[in-house]
Amino acid sequence: MFDLDQFIIDNLECIPYVGDIILITLELMLAAILAGVIGYEREKRGHAAGLRTHILVSLGSCLVMIVSISAPGLNISAARDPARLAAQVVSGIGFLGAGTIIQNGTDVKGLTTAATLWLCGGIGLAAGSGYFTGAIITSLISMLALTVLTKLERRVYQHSPKLILKIKTDEHVLKDIIEIANISKVEIKEIHSQVSKDEQGQQIYTFYISLSPSSYNFVEEFVEALNETFSPVALKVFKKQLDKK
Repeated sequence: MFDLDQFIIDNLECIPYVGDIILITLELMLAAILAGVIGYEREKRGHAAGLRTHILVSLGSCLVMIVSISAPGLNISAARDPARLAAQVVSGIGFLGAGTIIQNGTDVKGLTTAATLWLCGGIGLAAGSGYFTGAIITSLISMLALTVLTKLERRVYQHSPKLILKIKTDEHVLKDIIEIANISKVEIKEIHSQVSKDEQGQQIYTFYISLSPSSYNFVEEFVEALNETFSPVALKVFKKQLDKK
């Protein structure tokens, strides 16, 4: 079976004097370009970790893999284990990705960006180990997920029942809302909250709730339970008829 990656490596290493330099340059450039494409998509959408961050993560991962496999100056007689350094890269990027996740009340943002950072670390490791085809194919699939599937998510989201719930209370009631949803057999897709005060200075929680399309037939039961439990200041329901095709 023809191995394209090994064919490229063998032919580059055969070049006198500069073959290894060309191979290392190719690995680093490929890691930077592939991660840059993903980072540009995140940058365009205004996320905290954008083009430069993704490129640096992938470059660093690629360099670590190159060092673990073939860096000069190390004890060549010692048995090398590239997987050890690769594992450290994966765990380290996990901490970096956690920094892009922002929680504000009930809102959680940055999960996809954290995942793309982790992915770019893997792409860098693949490029640094000479697995060029794997790095390229992974990048193509990830861009498909970030672009085409985003449009599909938005289309599905249009058919999701939505509610606006306003409750006058001094207590945080998110846990109660989730419990009511479970009892009513509805699945909460997204929930955002906003706190304000009325003229008397009492807190009013406003919840913007999006349900999954599968919850369409249970919305009335969910709304009735919310009314009985909270006696809300306002409760609005938005439902779009599901496509029957």
